[in-house]
Amino acid sequence: MPRTKNPRDLTGLNAERMASANRRELKEREGEISRITPYEFEDEYDPTPIDIGDQGPVQIPNDDGETYTEVEVPVVEFMVNTDLESVTIGVGTNYDFELGKVYRAPKYIRDHLESKGYVYH
Repeated sequence: MPRTKNPRDLTGLNAERMASANRRELKEREGEISRITPYEFEDEYDPTPIDIGDQGPVQIPNDDGETYTEVEVPVVEFMVNTDLESVTIGVGTNYDFELGKVYRAPKYIRDHLESKGYVYH
């Protein structure tokens, strides 16, 4: 027995109406493959990395509060997929990023931008 749509499901009812109204066009396009074309920025691309953030060893205080241990911060290169202005990462640190530029920065900066979906792949 076919299942009927709930009369209060306006989204489902509208989708059903639109599908039946466009059935012929949908049948014609059935075999097509759609894909998103990535943004091309050849004119804006600059391969020279821009150094940002604290790089090199960082001194972390030990439990005694008087001595420090040097820890090497991993540095990575990446590009962003859009222009970003005044991105705050950490306390009192703001960064600007431009599409087409390569940045060399501590891994935690790239990881933060990656988590927001701003790193170009």
